[in-house]
Amino acid sequence: MSFYVNAMQGSPGVPRFVLHLLIEKALQMGSAVDLYMITSPPVLAPVNGLFKKHKLEVASFKEMEDICKKDYYDKEDCFPDWNFQENGTPYPPELARRHNAYHNKRLG
Repeated sequence: MSFYVNAMQGSPGVPRFVLHLLIEKALQMGSAVDLYMITSPPVLAPVNGLFKKHKLEVASFKEMEDICKKDYYDKEDCFPDWNFQENGTPYPPELARRHNAYHNKRLG
């Protein structure tokens, strides 16, 4: 969860920055936050190096995320409201402006 906690530091991309502000706004309006996590056990898999294969424990986080998004879409016929990129919708203009202002201030 550190990518949410640290979203307003360093050089955050628009998705994390905007999501952080949306979560903050929802909390200020009295919404509750429930956090759920799906895990999968790491599996031993061959991973190619430059000169040989290595057997490493790997986890498929990106694949899990993609499956969850597909499951949600199949049930709701859209992605979650805050999945702007997947829904093909723009970020809220004021929040996108705040992201630009943040970077302009940070970069001088």
